[in-house]
Amino acid sequence: MKTVIVVGILFGVVAAHGQEDYRNRLGVQRGGAVSFEPTGPGVVFGALDPAIKKWYVPQELYTDYGWRQWEYSNYARDTYERYVNTTREGDYFYDVYGNFTTHGWLIYDWRQDQPQPLGSGIFQSTRFNTWFNAVTISGDSQGQYNYSITVGDRIRTTLTPMTFSKPDFNGVQIDFASDKYAATILASRISEPIRGSSQGTGGSTEPITQTNTTSMFGGRATFQVGDFITLGTTLIDARNANSTLDLFDGDMVAGSLTAGQSTTPLTAIAVILSDDSPADGEGGAALFSHEVRIVSRDFDTGKETSFSLQQVVRPGSEWPVIFGGFRRPGFLAADGPERIIVNYDFNDPAYIGPDPTTIVGVDFDYVVANDFKIELWSDRQTGQRAVPAARWAGEVIDNSKPAFVVLSQLARATR
Repeated sequence: MKTVIVVGILFGVVAAHGQEDYRNRLGVQRGGAVSFEPTGPGVVFGALDPAIKKWYVPQELYTDYGWRQWEYSNYARDTYERYVNTTREGDYFYDVYGNFTTHGWLIYDWRQDQPQPLGSGIFQSTRFNTWFNAVTISGDSQGQYNYSITVGDRIRTTLTPMTFSKPDFNGVQIDFASDKYAATILASRISEPIRGSSQGTGGSTEPITQTNTTSMFGGRATFQVGDFITLGTTLIDARNANSTLDLFDGDMVAGSLTAGQSTTPLTAIAVILSDDSPADGEGGAALFSHEVRIVSRDFDTGKETSFSLQQVVRPGSEWPVIFGGFRRPGFLAADGPERIIVNYDFNDPAYIGPDPTTIVGVDFDYVVANDFKIELWSDRQTGQRAVPAARWAGEVIDNSKPAFVVLSQLARATR
């Protein structure tokens, strides 16, 4: 009787509120099926973008523990499983469409986003150095085909002994091998390699980004011809890059000018002559004469004009300025550790040639002899050391028969 009374009371409550308009809160029945739909203007469901999916319980409870919020929990037969921290197994990763791809930790990430400032970024987690000892290797195989991807701070890498061989290569190495073919690809950002992790001073691990970078790319491919012959080819290239430019702008082999180089004109060049073998006690560099040709361009008409040394020096002035060396009969010598520095300063008052912003090339004509070494330096190069010029084919040139050497320096003023 108590149950009947209770049921009667419940029914009574329902009957008492029977006049309330529930609208569609209890669903709309169509053909025996109850659906819950909003009221108002009609919606074309095919035009909706399902960008957000609502989860009523965390995904881990649904997938890992089989959680069903509508089911009865009974642990008499099925034992209870303790929840663990979801970050213990890493983070969730999704593709560009929002689909779940994997669950883990991001250990290494090298991205090139161009054109944009700070477009070159390398991320190395602290786990990369602690868990994996600064090297990770992944690979797969199918039949005779095998490949591996190695990322590390100190990889023992050799393409050929005379082209590229390093015991502590920092970067990425991709290898492929089959019964007949083999190939290797190397990639490294050598301007600022990361040792350990990219963790900042504040403790957070963020990618180390740069706008101006120097990257090294190389590779080797071999294939077998017959039973006893193997042919191969090797390519190594180091280039400067500016992430504010498009990836395919400029020379893909030589690279592009950095941000500072492309916005500021070249204003100083130095030619450095020294003894190529200072310890042998023989005669070093001997400079007999020097000449310069400066090429400027009118960017409105495209016309180029060449100027000689006499045309760009103010009368009664000395330009370029020469430092070092010993005066000998007929030439200037640099023996042993001595150096001869010929400084071309385009901001010097003695210089009256074309404006540095219009200069597109500079050629140096030098008459030299003996055991010489020639290096070039400019105020727009990225390194502090002078850049060696192309080596002379001969070992030593006697000063009785000096050689005529032409050196070129591209200023590359652009507009």
